[in-house]
Amino acid sequence: MKISTITCSDPREDTSVDKLIEFMNEFSDVEIAVQASEAKIGMGTPRRVWFDELLHAVRNNPRRLNLAMHVNMEYCEKFSNGEIPADLAPWFFAVRSDDMQPVIKRWQINYSGSKCSINPYRVMGMMGKYLDHEFIMQHNSTNASNMVLQRLQKIGTWIKFSVLYDASGGAGKLPTQWHAPYAHYKTGYSGGLGAENIAMQLDNIATVAGDRIVWIDAEGKLKIPGTKTFDIARAREYVLAANQWIKKSGR
Repeated sequence: MKISTITCSDPREDTSVDKLIEFMNEFSDVEIAVQASEAKIGMGTPRRVWFDELLHAVRNNPRRLNLAMHVNMEYCEKFSNGEIPADLAPWFFAVRSDDMQPVIKRWQINYSGSKCSINPYRVMGMMGKYLDHEFIMQHNSTNASNMVLQRLQKIGTWIKFSVLYDASGGAGKLPTQWHAPYAHYKTGYSGGLGAENIAMQLDNIATVAGDRIVWIDAEGKLKIPGTKTFDIARAREYVLAANQWIKKSGR
């Protein structure tokens, strides 16, 4: 198993942009993922002002930094029906001046059958239209989630979206067993990961991943305990622990 990306999720407007950029520059395999819903990052919100500053810093950095957007709630509803929300369009279509590639290349659709409906035909149409972006479908092993993936796969066999396996559906809990990577689709793993358990969990993931290339994503354990504040120091410990596993495993 090889790890392409180590995702650190959910920094917010109380996170220093300068320190976040410094952290991203330190590790080439780090990706910063921002959670986006209309209530949290819509027009007029402090998080929008903060994210505009972060996007500008990433866009103009000499190195290509990895910035992702995880869409939720109303924005997820739009994406799940093949639409780019007007609020997010300036960020979705933002490109670097040096290579004209998207500043935010990876967009994760945190679909949940209990929170929003999904139109597989429109979703696949959107994915086929914007091939310079990588779309990620959050997934667990429930019948409803399996059905969505199956319908998407049947509609557009030539369109390659990515799949993030999170058995807890964003609740930050470790699964009893990790799912094998999805055939023909890039696969990531999330749920309860942090510096203190990442080595053991990578061992567990490796037993099902074989020689596949995967990515990992942590959120809850990167926060200051009892708060929702993203802690760069905790994120750094998580990344260092993951990279130590990579070095020891020779992968």
